[in-house]
Amino acid sequence: METKLQKVADQLVSKLKNYSTENQMTDAYQFEKGIATILAEGNKQFMQAVVGESQGVNSKVKVKTTYGEIVVPKNHPMSSRPMGFGISPRLQEHMCRLGSKLTFAEGSEEFRQFLDIDISDKQIERVSHCYGERLEELDWENAYCDSVQMKINYKEEEPVYAMVDGSMLLTREEKWKEVKVGRVFGGNSLVEVSKKRNILTHSVYKAHMGKASEFWERFSVEIPPSKQLVFINDGARWIWNYIEERYPNSIQILDFFHCKEHICQFAKEYFGKTPQAPDFSEKLCNMLLEEKVDGALETLRGLEPQSKKKHDEKEKLLGYLETNKKRINYGRFKKMGLLIGSGPIESAQRNVVQKRMKQSGQRWTIKGAQQIVNLRVCHQSNKWEYVTKIIKNAA
Repeated sequence: METKLQKVADQLVSKLKNYSTENQMTDAYQFEKGIATILAEGNKQFMQAVVGESQGVNSKVKVKTTYGEIVVPKNHPMSSRPMGFGISPRLQEHMCRLGSKLTFAEGSEEFRQFLDIDISDKQIERVSHCYGERLEELDWENAYCDSVQMKINYKEEEPVYAMVDGSMLLTREEKWKEVKVGRVFGGNSLVEVSKKRNILTHSVYKAHMGKASEFWERFSVEIPPSKQLVFINDGARWIWNYIEERYPNSIQILDFFHCKEHICQFAKEYFGKTPQAPDFSEKLCNMLLEEKVDGALETLRGLEPQSKKKHDEKEKLLGYLETNKKRINYGRFKKMGLLIGSGPIESAQRNVVQKRMKQSGQRWTIKGAQQIVNLRVCHQSNKWEYVTKIIKNAA
């Protein structure tokens, strides 16, 4: 092996010297590109020299690696070809990562541009879907070696937030279908970067295209026990019904901005385009922010509608607020130092699902969408090591 490595090294040095001498007058871009091409070919030759070559036709296989395609003896670890793909484990991991972030065609282009290797969009698609499916089969409850609390950097004295929302994806089988997304994070993960802006340093996500019961089965694994478990969500009944049943002692908060939206919409319908509409909305919202929930409800009840339509609008808002009465005491929640908005879960929908899955012209199979969402959830939750582990085990 030493002789082969030395031979490759000597050839590489010679090529670099010659190129440098012959291209002194070329532009900087072309010069750097030429050097990169020589080094890429040298890396492939070094890899081939280290692996060695078998003489028999039936005792060797071709494997695509991050250095290009090489010939590998069948008894060498590099010949494992996990999941039947003629692709090295490390390259498969790169393919999953790119496939979860970019369209498969864009991923193929990036491989050509940055690694100078030819990986088709179909290859990226097959590998990404394959391991996305394996993640679907993973028993997450038994997968964790550490406590779930450690996974979200949880500290006992601080609140743990859990948020849930759904967004629609265009599918081949059912047209638009909802992807349910959950996000969990510890209060200490919320860092203020300016007076009007916070960032979340770490969260754990779960996403599922299917029944609410199936989603909760998966998401509940991510929710740690906490004395201050806080759910912040919009008014969807499938969310609150489960929380009432499974987490009756949790703090439940109706997203303030959803609540405000309902109040403002009512005021527009009830008062029309008059100054009373914004005045009434502001008055009611301020009462909720000042721990005057009962007063806000009495103010609403005190309205005397002059038409059936206005009466129905009033009863609709009254029912909404009364149903969520314990969830709209925003003044109390703010005094406790808690968030009152569900912005983090709306952000999760964009980052986990929509950025990759909702691009122009995309239409997914339900199974395929779930597989790519699984990869994105792993990446966003800082659990990519599970993808790596599955690939290594397959090898």
